[in-house]
Amino acid sequence: MGQLAQPVRLEALEVVIQPPNTGTNTTGTVDIRGVQASGDVSGEGWTAVPFDAGQPNWSWLRTDFLGQNPYYPPAGQPNRIAIDPTDPIQSFLLDSSPTFLVSAAPPAALTVDALASTGLLAATGQAIGDTIDGSVFGNPVHIQIVGQARSVPPLDATKPFLVVDAPTLSQVEYFGSGATLSVSEWWLSVAPGGSAAVVRQLAAPPFSATTIVSREALQQTLQGDPVALGVVGALLLGAISALFFAALGFLVSASASIESRADEFGLLRALGLADRPLLRWLAAEQALLLTVGVAVGMALGIGIGWIVLPAVNFTPTGAAPVPPAVLVVPWSILAAMALGSLGLLLATLIVARRVLGRISVAATLRAGVE
Repeated sequence: MGQLAQPVRLEALEVVIQPPNTGTNTTGTVDIRGVQASGDVSGEGWTAVPFDAGQPNWSWLRTDFLGQNPYYPPAGQPNRIAIDPTDPIQSFLLDSSPTFLVSAAPPAALTVDALASTGLLAATGQAIGDTIDGSVFGNPVHIQIVGQARSVPPLDATKPFLVVDAPTLSQVEYFGSGATLSVSEWWLSVAPGGSAAVVRQLAAPPFSATTIVSREALQQTLQGDPVALGVVGALLLGAISALFFAALGFLVSASASIESRADEFGLLRALGLADRPLLRWLAAEQALLLTVGVAVGMALGIGIGWIVLPAVNFTPTGAAPVPPAVLVVPWSILAAMALGSLGLLLATLIVARRVLGRISVAATLRAGVE
């Protein structure tokens, strides 16, 4: 992170001539005898960089309070800035320090690649591959649509916008006005687990970043929000309570159902049916009820979440979030609940066995005779 990514190409040089004082005319020459570069952040280890303003496509521009105009160096001396008495630097009340820019501007206009939003394509009728002629900060620019941007957080893809290649756009601005685009933020892709180290390095010199937003730190902050934790805790407590009362209700219902059929079970035992086949029959019956109940309950929960979540999820300003909220189904929790239903089935069979143990065959037959 301490060095620029290679290879690095020399694009331009700027020479600013500051008059020594006001009220005088400045003349003379400035020769660029060489260019050096250093890959060390401390500025050590300078290396010569080949430079010749007389190469093809290199040209000069002079920018001062009168505007921007081409500058033509003396014949045979492409690296010289000559300020002769016929056109001196006049320094009065205005800041007339001229800037001489020599750059390898391309012979043709630069084309900036861009991703167009769905809203822009719909509003303009453009398609992928089309070229748009426009201007950026007053400089003409050719923009070619190379793809469609369906989701660029936090932008809404239904609104018209373009996502452009920043280095090429900066070149257009630089070759057009001599200015560079200011960068307000950098997005870095960090290896898993390396976020904390990168944050520390960015906060320390030579970067000394004033604002650093880390996804891991932001996630920890949101997870520790007491308001959100209170809401989640209340919902979790309600879910656990609902699960407990549902299990208790199923046990009571199963026990009452078996008690109501005591005479039927006593008659079957009098006909020779043992308790084990009877328990298997009751197990199949209760397992069918449990399976249908658990499956329908999970399907209803997922369906309600899929319908309700987009309708209740908003940003602090009341707008829909971008990208939209995604329903995450906790399959591991659902699988644990399904396995827990087996324990409920086992508890139901224990209750059924106790009920069957209290059934008297003689009492059942005597009640039938009476």
